[in-house]
Amino acid sequence: MSSIVRTIAYPPEFDLSTMRETLRYMQGEMKRVPALADAAQALETAIIEMERAETRSRRALRPQGFNLSRFSRIRH
Repeated sequence: MSSIVRTIAYPPEFDLSTMRETLRYMQGEMKRVPALADAAQALETAIIEMERAETRSRRALRPQGFNLSRFSRIRH
């Protein structure tokens, strides 16, 4: 009988800026073809969402001030 090994799920490690540039390239190529205008617009929406995610991840990784940290409530 085998058991399922559960591991802690970590967020995937990939470079959002590289993905964004790749999508921009694809979007530029699609804009040349009138039949792909809707697909180009969908890629624009995806790029905007990636920029929002990148901004959120930068904010989450920013160090907190000492007053906001968990160590500020230690009583001696």
